[in-house]
Amino acid sequence: MQAEFRHFQEVVISELKDIKSDLEVVRSAVVKQNQCRKPTCPFKIPISNDVDLDAAEVILATEQGSFKNWCVSIGGSSASHHVRRILARIFLHEYSLKFNFTGKCGKKAYSKLAIREVVNNALVESHKVTENIVDEISANFFRYAKDRNGGRSKRTKT
Repeated sequence: MQAEFRHFQEVVISELKDIKSDLEVVRSAVVKQNQCRKPTCPFKIPISNDVDLDAAEVILATEQGSFKNWCVSIGGSSASHHVRRILARIFLHEYSLKFNFTGKCGKKAYSKLAIREVVNNALVESHKVTENIVDEISANFFRYAKDRNGGRSKRTKT
């Protein structure tokens, strides 16, 4: 009886070792596959005109999840850095000059875009900040857009 039990233990241990090695193979394959599949933005970026923006808004009606994953994957050292990195990739600099947060003074309103909602959700989830904070960061991104890409130095030289 003791010999049978010992044999049973050896068989079980052997099978467990086989299962463990198979699991390692599967795990490494999954990790490799996930590393190759970097999230992509579901619409053409950077957005450089109204036609591109309209197309992006239409695509976002059905692709919010993939856009949110892309936004999260951009990353940043802080919520502010993360928002600015996302918006700088989404909007061509020259086109971002046509926006402000509210749409006053003849500019387009970022606050009305579906892009804003998804960016906010991504940041609230990944940095544990409030939507209000993300909105303030976004507003500042557009408020100071004219200072980027050498804009401030061009204005101060004249």
